[in-house]
Amino acid sequence: MLILKVAYYEVLKYIRDIRIMAILIVFPNLLFIFVGTGLESVISNSTDSKFNVGIVNLDKEFVGKSFDAFIQKKEIIELLDIKKLNSKDDGLNSLENDSVNFLIFIEENTTKKLQDEKNNGNINIQLYGKTDLMYIESLVNNFIESIKTQNATMKLVRNPVIIDKEDNIEKINSKTTKIPDAMDYYAILNTLQILFLGAVFGVLITSKKQNSDIEIRNNLLPIRKFNFILAKTIGCTFLLIIISIIVVLCSKYIFDANWDGNYLLIIGTLILYCVISIGFGLLIGLFTKKMINGLGLVGLLSTAFGMMSGSLVPVNIPKYFTLINPNYHARQLLFGIIYNYPKNILIEALIVLCIFVLILYGTTILLFRRYSYDNI
Repeated sequence: MLILKVAYYEVLKYIRDIRIMAILIVFPNLLFIFVGTGLESVISNSTDSKFNVGIVNLDKEFVGKSFDAFIQKKEIIELLDIKKLNSKDDGLNSLENDSVNFLIFIEENTTKKLQDEKNNGNINIQLYGKTDLMYIESLVNNFIESIKTQNATMKLVRNPVIIDKEDNIEKINSKTTKIPDAMDYYAILNTLQILFLGAVFGVLITSKKQNSDIEIRNNLLPIRKFNFILAKTIGCTFLLIIISIIVVLCSKYIFDANWDGNYLLIIGTLILYCVISIGFGLLIGLFTKKMINGLGLVGLLSTAFGMMSGSLVPVNIPKYFTLINPNYHARQLLFGIIYNYPKNILIEALIVLCIFVLILYGTTILLFRRYSYDNI
């Protein structure tokens, strides 16, 4: 009961702080206006700014034919300026010479891999690019999921031989393809970047000696130090979750960003990311000890993680950088839910985010035992 009381006062304290509410609710909406709209021409799906894409399709069977039909869809033609190439080397050379900005490579035996029982119906379409691959990745993953679904259907009816028939190819390409525009892109990325600023709550929990009326009331409660910090963490996490839902609703209904998908999974992802954000703040507060240093480090990490995930300008980041960037994995999970990525991509992103939670809170608990607070 005392834990819930402390959590309640923690939420009440920050709701009364107009500055924090403005930063975490008003600021993201300003970013949607100036960044999402201002950079529309950079990644817009208008005909004036098509993606220049090279395609090497060596598969002559079901997957290859289906992909050829897929890229002829109206919404794809409006988005991509396609250049067909004969080999992977030609594609990489074109990419190097700036003849194309992205390369999609489908190897020769892709259909056989799809039908191979040992491969569990998984296929790999390789993507290359000099800037952020998210838009192209969204299209390709949408196609892969459609292919895998149709292949599974053929296996259920025990007639895999007819998988290459034209009507099956037509079934795949009759589905609506979700294509993110600039506002969809920045709605997700800026939401994640703003939520990472929620790490400030964690820093304030573990580093600041507070003297507000609510803090004095909390400190007088007969509660153990660990439970006290746990209660404040619960309160801040709950508040950040509410803020995330408000930001998402604003971007969806005011700026018409696309958040359509499995809403339970989307909310679950946001909750998980809020937990990670607070965890970073707790750990930073324990390491830096001084509040001002902790807040500065949160700002630096928020900017760095945001830039590495493409929240300001679309960029292509080396794989080893993405491994340590929670924004990237949350981005993958949210885009995967909304734009129908294959399940293995969603599971991989979810596992990495859960590992972040275990590392952050495990380390925090170990370090916390060494610290004492005069006001607790």
